[in-house]
Amino acid sequence: MCYNLTGMLPMQTTRLSTKGQIILPKNIRVSRAWGPGTEFTVEETGDGILLRPTGRFPDADLAEVAVCDPNANRRRPHRCGPLLAAN
Repeated sequence: MCYNLTGMLPMQTTRLSTKGQIILPKNIRVSRAWGPGTEFTVEETGDGILLRPTGRFPDADLAEVAVCDPNANRRRPHRCGPLLAAN
């Protein structure tokens, strides 16, 4: 374990595998709820790299978002359709 420049936050070290993989420490994965399959963006910075989890939902325009009517007639299947602007 080592410390960052301020000496306040402990940092853990990891190694790059022969397959180019890096293992994130378990306590970080657990505290951030990052499970298998979590995708990250990788950005190069002046000091190294920055990993950020990608958004949980893809970018979408409001008109593309679908909404279901939970009060639809029970004899018919749930009606889903594009979200319409309120009048």
